[in-house]
Amino acid sequence: PKPAQDFFSQRPFVVISASDRLGRMYCSMVATADGSPCLGDITPNSFVLKTSTLSPSDALREALVPGTAVGLIGIDFATRARVRVNSSVESVAANGDVVLAVEICASHCAQYITQRTWQAGGEAKEAAAAQVASPAPRVAAMAPSRAPANGKPPASLEDPAIRALIDGADTMFIGSSYGRAAGDTDARHGADASNRCGSPGFVRVTGPDTLAFDNYNGNQMYSTLGNITRDPRVGLTFFDWESGDVLQL
Repeated sequence: PKPAQDFFSQRPFVVISASDRLGRMYCSMVATADGSPCLGDITPNSFVLKTSTLSPSDALREALVPGTAVGLIGIDFATRARVRVNSSVESVAANGDVVLAVEICASHCAQYITQRTWQAGGEAKEAAAAQVASPAPRVAAMAPSRAPANGKPPASLEDPAIRALIDGADTMFIGSSYGRAAGDTDARHGADASNRCGSPGFVRVTGPDTLAFDNYNGNQMYSTLGNITRDPRVGLTFFDWESGDVLQL
């Protein structure tokens, strides 16, 4: 619908989810550093995802090939508006940008979303100076086959800094999949990207390799929980909204 097209035409970042060739689900952010839209050529049936901003070590760089089911969510944290899309990769350009075919598009309520504002890096001299003086954002990944490009071993939930990020989070993103079989044309059976929000503590580390989160009543569609009953593999992403650090599980 036109309101969704207008909404996405202004988004500097979205969160996407997809499965790699081994069926493991990943969830990641696609964003532009200058605050410009990360989606282009938006029509009722398709749009272009500017994936050149994905880290070279991000598993989704290899997963986004024609036919791959992709979940996508855009949130305007200032207004708490959010729109979710179920799609599939139609084609991949030489520069890595991906054309996604829209299968389902729906807006959802703003419940539990923490209101916040953002500023693009370099938007003002002060911001640019702070960006230069600050350490570069870090990406920590817990998938053994996708260790960060710096050569360090995969992160661990026993790392105090990672545990603090999770336990203190008021927002996380979760990618899931129904597990579309070959020849299945049901749009509901693709990948899904969603958010979970609450007061800090709603998601918490419960063991060396486990965590739990409270699932509050929402839109009653059960897209994520329904997918999990079919395929328990999910991808989680946490952001440090001050430093720009990203944690992928």
